[in-house]
Amino acid sequence: ARRSLVFAKHLRKIEDKFRQEILNSDDEKDSTVTKKDWRKTRRRKAVLWEDHTLLFISDVRTSSMQGKTSFQH
Repeated sequence: ARRSLVFAKHLRKIEDKFRQEILNSDDEKDSTVTKKDWRKTRRRKAVLWEDHTLLFISDVRTSSMQGKTSFQH
């Protein structure tokens, strides 16, 4: 998750609902559970994802969608 989502609880709720309803996914299934204090969360080398569409919001006023078939660094 992008760090901006850590600060915006309302965006986290939208993301969680989308992942659960559309992708049948959640933090536990994806092994992406974070600590309450985000500063104590360590960066991981790799994340295993299935094929999903990722939504990147570049700005509050504009957004774009990109389809990805796998996670890439």
